[in-house]
Amino acid sequence: MPPKLPKLVPWHSPTEFIQVHEWFYPALAEDGTSGIRAQEGAIRRVKAWESRGKLPHAIDSTAAFVSVRVRDWTQTCSDQDLRLLYSMVFIRFVNGYVDGFQTSNTAKSIAYLAVEKVGMPIWFVELRHTATHDYLPSLTILRSATQQALAWINDNYWIPQLESIRLDEALSPEALLIMSKDVRHMIENYRNEKERQIEENVIPQPKQDTLVTSRLVRDLIKRCRSGDDLLEVLIPILL
Repeated sequence: MPPKLPKLVPWHSPTEFIQVHEWFYPALAEDGTSGIRAQEGAIRRVKAWESRGKLPHAIDSTAAFVSVRVRDWTQTCSDQDLRLLYSMVFIRFVNGYVDGFQTSNTAKSIAYLAVEKVGMPIWFVELRHTATHDYLPSLTILRSATQQALAWINDNYWIPQLESIRLDEALSPEALLIMSKDVRHMIENYRNEKERQIEENVIPQPKQDTLVTSRLVRDLIKRCRSGDDLLEVLIPILL
């Protein structure tokens, strides 16, 4: 299996990425005053990332939403200013996700792109439309919308990225070496048991024999977590 090409990202390491996510969340909490210092740290870190390269829209949006929430919690803006800030961030949030799908000469509706292509709730689009063309929504609505938008970003960007990091770490040379040793040990135990049965003229019941083999396969799959991992460590052992 050819090695993966390194992906250029503005954060120094997966650990830094994980740390920033932990600082941003629990940004979903109703009262975030206990986490303000951590969230301010996350915002500063994202600004540092911006100086190194273009960020995913999801990270920009997370930082923007949390930045307004910090202003809200610390009461550094008037209600009218907060309504304007929340609305602007929400508009940019929706627009940023759908703009990438406007590739044809015939423009498609934002509602269609947001729901069918991005997977956003339709009311995200409706709130964006209201804030853009009608009036600024109330603070109650905007606060609730921000909380739900942050939850949506978490589910659709942060969590998948964290899972990807976990899988990448599982494929590191050190992890593969440990995994290979574990798999080799499991296969050797199975082989030794079979050799013992042959030497002692033990004929296992077909059902029991199938059960033992199935358990080995299940344990191998469980240990390797993915088919690619299994092939990468199993083939050299069998050869």
